[in-house]
Amino acid sequence: MKERLNGLFGLLTISLCCGLTNADVLADSVEDFSGIQGQDNWYYGYYRVDIGDTPTNPASFHEAENFDMDFANLWSLQGTGDWLGIGATNQHPHIPGAGRNTVGEYWATRRWVSEVDGEIQITGLLDEGDLGGDGVIVRIHIDGIEIGEWDLLSVTHSMISLDIDATVTVGSTVDLSVAPKTTINFDGTIAELQILGDPVCPADLNEDGALNFLDISAYLSAFGNMDPVADFTDDGSFNFLDVSAYLSAFSMGCP
Repeated sequence: MKERLNGLFGLLTISLCCGLTNADVLADSVEDFSGIQGQDNWYYGYYRVDIGDTPTNPASFHEAENFDMDFANLWSLQGTGDWLGIGATNQHPHIPGAGRNTVGEYWATRRWVSEVDGEIQITGLLDEGDLGGDGVIVRIHIDGIEIGEWDLLSVTHSMISLDIDATVTVGSTVDLSVAPKTTINFDGTIAELQILGDPVCPADLNEDGALNFLDISAYLSAFGNMDPVADFTDDGSFNFLDVSAYLSAFSMGCP
C-alpha cells in the first residue's frame, strides 16, 4: 500500500515519534483538574436526590463547598460526616453508613460546560476504585438528557472505555454522576473523561499550525499503517476516497 501511495504522490512515508490525532482536545478531566470551581469550564459537586435533585434537571446541581479539607486533593462537603469526594481521577458518592451518617443521598458529579457548538466525542475510562460492597451506577447527562448508564460491579474491574458521539451548544452541561446502591462501602470510582471536538484544521496532522510536506508525509504514514486518523471518509475502510478527501482538506488550507 505504501508503494502505491508513493507512486501516486511521489512522496516518501515518514515515521512519526508521536501518535496522530484528528480531533481537538476540548477538555481533559485529569489534566484540567483544579481546586478552583469553573477553571477550564469544570465544576465539581453533587445532586442530592433524596430532596428531588436530579441530573435530568441540570439547574439542581450543587457545587461542592470545600477542596482539600475532608479528603486530600478532593472536593467534598463541609465536615467529616459524609463520603462525598471528587478528585482528578475518582468520584465517591454518599449515603449514610460506615461511620459517616450525614442524612441524604448525594450523587458525586463532575460537570463540564461547553464553550463550543457542534459535534463532540466523549472518551475516557470508568472502573471500580476498590473491589467490594455492592457497586455503583454511573450516568452521563448532556443538558439533562441521559446519554449513557453503566452498572459497575463490586467483585471485578469493569474497565469501561467510553466512546460516545454527542452534540452540544455553547453553555451545554455534560454531567458525569456516580450514584450509590444500597451500601456505601467501597464506592470509590475511577472516572476519567476527555472531550474531543472537530479539528480546527483537519489536514494539519502534525498540529504545527501550517500545512506542508510534513502533513502529507504524516498522512501517508498513517494511511500505510491503517491508522484510524487516515480514514477521512469515516467509513471504516482505507482507499483512494480517503486520500482524495485528505488532499481536498489540504487544498482548503487552515483558517
